Amino acid sequence: MSGYVYDCEALVVEAGSGMVLLRGTHSEHGGEVSTWLRGVGIGTTLDQVMAFALADRQRPALLDIGGFGLVSCQESHRLLSRLVRAAIEATSTADKYEVTMLRGPGDAPTDPFCHACGHGSTLSIHDSDWPQRCDQRGHQAFGAKEDETWEESLDRHRREMSSWQFRSDMGLIPPMTVLAP
Repeated sequence: MSGYVYDCEALVVEAGSGMVLLRGTHSEHGGEVSTWLRGVGIGTTLDQVMAFALADRQRPALLDIGGFGLVSCQESHRLLSRLVRAAIEATSTADKYEVTMLRGPGDAPTDPFCHACGHGSTLSIHDSDWPQRCDQRGHQAFGAKEDETWEESLDRHRREMSSWQFRSDMGLIPPMTVLAP
């Protein structure tokens, strides 16, 4: 197999930047090959690598990642987990990731906050006019559907919070145990 890329890695220079550096070694000339993945390109490449790595035996021998090169099936298996971690890091900062993803099933829903500028992560959802400013700038609540407005996100949050409060009041959510010092 000539012309394929191996020893692939996915790097994020700055968490939350929305950019992933994909790099590897070219099999023919041994030099480094790299490309920047931005925004939708991260998702597209992740979809390609995942589909290729998880496909059954009826697949081509190499995956062509546009702008990067050809990747073998074995290499796609190694690249998949690296690319998933990089995609998560590139699209959210550590504090946003921890606030939204590292929650238990009995925890209250997180307050909505702007994925792009961080508004709402430290403010009460009833404070100021930040949802309107984010709507005007095309920002969305973190974890919202693609076409969901801030007002819809706030409404969804109120419904989720009401549901959580009801389950908590009814004893359907076990109380959190206190951790010993």
